[in-house]
Amino acid sequence: MTTHYVLWTELKTRLGIDPDLDSTNDEQRLLDVTEQAGAWLEQQCNRRFDRYVDVRLFKNKWLNNGGDLLTSIELLLDADLIELLTDPGYTLEPLNADRAFSTVTADDGWTLNDDDLIEIDGVWGWGGEFKQVELLTAALDATETSILVVATAAEKYETFMTLRIDDELLLVTAILDTTHITVERGHNGSTGAIHAIGAANRKFVADTMVRLEVTDYVRWHESKSSSPVSGSWSPFGNESVPTAKGIGPPDVLFNALHQGLKRSARPLAL
Repeated sequence: MTTHYVLWTELKTRLGIDPDLDSTNDEQRLLDVTEQAGAWLEQQCNRRFDRYVDVRLFKNKWLNNGGDLLTSIELLLDADLIELLTDPGYTLEPLNADRAFSTVTADDGWTLNDDDLIEIDGVWGWGGEFKQVELLTAALDATETSILVVATAAEKYETFMTLRIDDELLLVTAILDTTHITVERGHNGSTGAIHAIGAANRKFVADTMVRLEVTDYVRWHESKSSSPVSGSWSPFGNESVPTAKGIGPPDVLFNALHQGLKRSARPLAL
């Protein structure tokens, strides 16, 4: 399932939908379109904008075209992938990265050739951040799907929200009542784990540009049919672009995707 980069509360605000709108059908349909928009954005930009755990295989040291590596959990080297390397056996660069790593470099004791195979088990994704919501008030075992939360759950959580507790990712599937939410454990390839009282519960917020692009896609899509959203749209506050039934997102939106979101086809210069 593609991550919902924009959730219902923010979508209503950005699209100017009546805040009192409480139509289950409208909400579900618009959330379906945001998922479609996120999938389209990922396809056009050749990258994901959330967080996920995965194992990736590379033919050489360049990591650009296989994912945006944020944290390396384990690295295997050589054609047979039998040599386990741990820090400080290798270095991920750039060293001062405020973005994803683009290369892996050998340290003393072994040589990394251009024809070596490298398998990396890591955390991947581009942009966005986790923001603390609260601290756990009750411990969680590795499989429990109901979480006790502080104050009013609906004020802090939404369905399709991605959470992180310690190294585990969780997906909010429902708001049960004012103090409980249900979650999918081990989301996006992570592993369910035990979490102690006081562990930080953080929610994922996608990059601002990503959320704007997804919102504009939804606005374009909904302008073609009877919907709480109507009219033409403007990606950056410029003159509105007319829309018509049966056409894809206007070229101006497609061009905007390349302004920092699209993965380069070549390795980044270090």
